[in-house]
Amino acid sequence: TDERNLQDMITKNEFFEANSMYPTSTTASPEDYILHVLAVSVDGKTHTVLWTDSSSNVPAGISSIAQTIEIMASNK
Repeated sequence: TDERNLQDMITKNEFFEANSMYPTSTTASPEDYILHVLAVSVDGKTHTVLWTDSSSNVPAGISSIAQTIEIMASNK
């Protein structure tokens, strides 16, 4: 059930249509942010998205997917 709900969330949030990278702010130094990498493979399709805490225009769905995966992993 969790896996199906996650797949639905990935589809609903159009993860596979998201940009592959959301650059960090040009004013941020590497010590000031965390790099996030989310790679998803579903039904033979793979997509990876990179972003940082200071990236702009990151779709909210990307963060929601990442948080859901973290919660699922911590419950196992």
